[in-house]
Amino acid sequence: MRIAPVDLGYLIDRSTELCARVAEAWEDQPRDAAGRAGPEVVATGLDHLFAVLQRIEEPMPAGPPGRLSATELRDLATYGVGLLSELAACARKLGMDREAGAAEALTVPFSVLMAREGAELSALEPVVNALAALANGLSDPAELAQLFGLMGEIMNAVGVVLTQDMERNDPQRPWRILLLNRAIVATRSHRPNLMATAFDAIVEHLPEEAARFFEEGMAQMDILDYPPHVRDVMERYYLRQGPAPRTLH
Repeated sequence: MRIAPVDLGYLIDRSTELCARVAEAWEDQPRDAAGRAGPEVVATGLDHLFAVLQRIEEPMPAGPPGRLSATELRDLATYGVGLLSELAACARKLGMDREAGAAEALTVPFSVLMAREGAELSALEPVVNALAALANGLSDPAELAQLFGLMGEIMNAVGVVLTQDMERNDPQRPWRILLLNRAIVATRSHRPNLMATAFDAIVEHLPEEAARFFEEGMAQMDILDYPPHVRDVMERYYLRQGPAPRTLH
C-alpha cells in the first residue's frame, strides 16, 4: 500500500477512474438490487466539488474571488468525505472490495488538501478508519514518518467540538483513535522526535489513558524487539506517568 499524493489532479483522476468502474458494474445489476443513481450521483457531486476546488487553487484573473468562507470550506470538506464514503459503500454493495478500499483511502489526501486550504474537519470517522488501514499496510519507517505528518495535519484541522472530546465514555470515538494511532505510527517510525510529539498529545488530550498506553507500549518493546533509542523514549514516558491504575474484577 502506498501513500497517495495530496494533489487535486490525482484526486480527480483517481476518483473518476473509481466512479467509472463502479458505475459500469452498477449498470449490470437488476434495477431492484442496485438502482440506477448511486455511482452516477456520486460522480456528479465529485465533479462539482472538484470544480469548486480548482477555482480556489487556480482562480481566473477575470473571475470571482477564489477564497471561500470558513463555513463553506468546512461544508465542502464534509461533503467530499461523504461522497467518497458513499462511493465506497456502492462498491462494497457490489462486492468490489478493492475499489471500496481505494475510495475510502482517498478521504486521507482529500482531507489533508482541505486542511491546507484552511478547512475545519468534522467528518472524521471515515478518515481515521482510512488512516488506520493505511498504517497497517506500511512497514518502512520513512513512509510511517510521512504518514505521521499527514495525521498531524488532519489532527490540527479537526473541529473544536471534536477536540473537546465530550463523549469520553465511547472508546471508538474518532478523536481518541486518531491520537492513539498517531502515537503508534510514531513509535513504528523509530523517530524519537515524532514519538515525543505524539506522546505529549496523549498526555494532554487523553490523560486518563496515558499510563495504560505507555505500559502497553513498554510490553511491545520486548515483543517486537524495538531498537534501544525507541525503547528509551517509551520508557521515559512510562516512568513519568507511573503505573496504570488496576481495576478489581
